[in-house]
Amino acid sequence: MKITKRQIRQIIKEELSQVLNEDGLTPYKVKAGDSPYSIAKGHGLAFDEESVAKLIQWNEERHGNIIDATNMQIGQIFHIPGELTATKLGLTHKPHQPEPIGKVRVIEPKGAEGSVSGEK
Repeated sequence: MKITKRQIRQIIKEELSQVLNEDGLTPYKVKAGDSPYSIAKGHGLAFDEESVAKLIQWNEERHGNIIDATNMQIGQIFHIPGELTATKLGLTHKPHQPEPIGKVRVIEPKGAEGSVSGEK
């Protein structure tokens, strides 16, 4: 089967369009007990106050959704951005990295001094 240049261009155009069009935007239907914080956390996004405020603002600006963080309506659609958009908005979840305590000292095993594997 031959593929023409025109078909290749069309495939690339469609794929690029899909990536640039919210890169996997997920509409989420609000359930009882949901909050913007729980939704963000449940979708692997940062859920601190500043990040959730950005997510709400993005929903309002991009999708026209007016979000009352304290009184979300069951059935209301809350959009979850795809990975690229979330990164651009600074909403990616950063796992907690503990701070190093003091200096770390590396101890080489006995007999490893000055030797390179394969040499004696």
